[in-house]
Amino acid sequence: MTVLVTLIAEFGITYGVAYALNVRFFEIMVFTGIAFLLFAVGRTGILSNFMGSNVSAQTGIIQAREDSYRKKGQFFYSTLAFFLIGLVIFILLITNVIPPGN
Repeated sequence: MTVLVTLIAEFGITYGVAYALNVRFFEIMVFTGIAFLLFAVGRTGILSNFMGSNVSAQTGIIQAREDSYRKKGQFFYSTLAFFLIGLVIFILLITNVIPPGN
């Protein structure tokens, strides 16, 4: 179920971006796939580390930091599949196997 919801959301967002930029869906799919993939594996530690350092500087109390990471689950693998499908189609567009749009 998570895979289906993730793919529907990714297709919907990609369609919205393609519609807003007035390009074909497949032309933008690889780039939104990269963005989704970075979100799926990204760490949210930069802002948290900044805020923790700021609080430590103001109060003098050093906070213990926990190592946070995201496990590779259904969300990651469905996002990876979306990216790889977009990459294959993008390569086919660049090599003119899929003709350019009018």
